[in-house]
Amino acid sequence: MMIEWALKMNVEYYDLIIVGAGPAGLCLTRELSDSNLKILLLDKKKSAKDVQYNTSGSFIKPEEWNIPNHILNPINEVYFGSKNEAVIKKVTAYIIDRKKLLAFFETESKGNKNLKIEYNSIIKEVNFTDKRVNCLVYSKNNVNKKVTAKIFVDCSGISAIFGKKTGIAPVKPIVAVGAEYLVPLKKEYHTADLFMSSNFKGGYGWIFPRDSETAIVGYGTLSKECFSDVEKYLRGMWKIKKVSEKCLLKPLEKRIGVLRTGKPLNKFSENNLLIIGDSALQAHTLVGEGIRFVMDSAKIATKWIKKSLEKDDLSFLENYSKEWKNKYYKQYKIGFWLQQKLKQFSLDDNKLDFGVRRLKKLSDRDFEKLLSGKLSYSFLVKIIFQSLI
Repeated sequence: MMIEWALKMNVEYYDLIIVGAGPAGLCLTRELSDSNLKILLLDKKKSAKDVQYNTSGSFIKPEEWNIPNHILNPINEVYFGSKNEAVIKKVTAYIIDRKKLLAFFETESKGNKNLKIEYNSIIKEVNFTDKRVNCLVYSKNNVNKKVTAKIFVDCSGISAIFGKKTGIAPVKPIVAVGAEYLVPLKKEYHTADLFMSSNFKGGYGWIFPRDSETAIVGYGTLSKECFSDVEKYLRGMWKIKKVSEKCLLKPLEKRIGVLRTGKPLNKFSENNLLIIGDSALQAHTLVGEGIRFVMDSAKIATKWIKKSLEKDDLSFLENYSKEWKNKYYKQYKIGFWLQQKLKQFSLDDNKLDFGVRRLKKLSDRDFEKLLSGKLSYSFLVKIIFQSLI
């Protein structure tokens, strides 16, 4: 019936329209590459490699996702320092080259010959009826095109183009702002570094080695009063001896990124619309890691998109929310609580130093579990008890 209407109204029809070609959108098209679904992927950027920021530290398991080695830099230890204390723990993690990952996802996605990717495309108009997306108009090369689909997916990140209009994505989430430099690296390219002190005014800093020659040095904060000065705080990191010894203050690239965060959502679908990624607040609330969690969210959504289209029943889309909630909601809720506590503690160097001394008592395994966001109430009780022994 919808196909007939589309033909009658001269509207191009798809099974699925995805807005946003970041990790969420391109991972979704990759997961659907074995289908013959007619899919349209839209983004205003120039190409898959046109990224807003580079920072992507992850505890991902590459073999589970068949990610090639050239996209990853293995990390075998993490240094976490406050003003007067530091802890070093062994971990298994990776710094992901975001540009290479998205290009890889795009290549893999083209296994579906019915996929159409339109970069340099601006959403001009979205038509809704009772929170159901009917069609949209996008512009490319000053030519407007009207399209429709059975299912629409909002992967538009901070914009949350569809999600905010239907109410499933918060209009005013908590926002984090970060600045990063890609700089020459002098040593320790298998060690990631994290820094917190009162000098960061409620934020934190990091060094993520991308390869043996370059690293991403960044600063991020949830404090609105610091948003306009994020680059000032970033440059101030070179006052830390470990930063100046490890990296040159010679930016090869400069970027500023914005992240939506906040209390985890209970719902990611409304009628024929799904939200995935930053628009759905799916970066981990405590650790800020996004790609691993967004990729898994896309995989969960893929299952129910296929089922919904196979059965011609949109009610199957609700299972995406249910499955995600069963898997992640509790740890995100704990993570959000810890995020707010950590924001307060980060203004007090004595509390931060005390916390780092407690972290020293954790095993490498428990430290990695905490840093990777695998949180539960029983785990929190365990590490608190261990730290007091």
